Amino acid sequence: MRKICLGILVMLAFSFLSSCSLTYVFKKNHRSTERWVNRLYRRNENAFYMTSTYSTYSYVWTYKGDKIEIRKLNFGKVVEKEILKTKGIGPYDEKSLKEAKKELEEKHPFVLDGDEVGYIIRVNDEAYRVDYAIDIDSMKQNVYGSAILNDILYVINCVSLESPTE
Repeated sequence: MRKICLGILVMLAFSFLSSCSLTYVFKKNHRSTERWVNRLYRRNENAFYMTSTYSTYSYVWTYKGDKIEIRKLNFGKVVEKEILKTKGIGPYDEKSLKEAKKELEEKHPFVLDGDEVGYIIRVNDEAYRVDYAIDIDSMKQNVYGSAILNDILYVINCVSLESPTE
């Protein structure tokens, strides 16, 4: 009986520690994504990101001139950097950004445990930040009237929300 109790306690302790270490990895990646978003925003006055709630990977990107710099993060570290040619960013004004947020909210219900897409852009000398809790697969299947949503969708279609190490 004593061996059975000890075995159960060991299994419970192992389960608890495994759960804590996974939570730590998720939080570490989230913190790293946030640091990269802030860093890219300070450099280029725009930064975007895409992640999933229970993932160890994410994507952050910024527009720099006529290029998009995309970074793939895994376990909180940059594992790949890709540069794509593009038409550039914007221009966006506050009204168009608010309309984009409204359009996305109308087409997609709020998702608690899913994907997240967001951005921070300087508009009229102020930071304009939006974070969307959304299902990215659902987002990919829509057409948007908003230029910024179409720009985000372009990058989403260029990358895959799968672990960069797979």
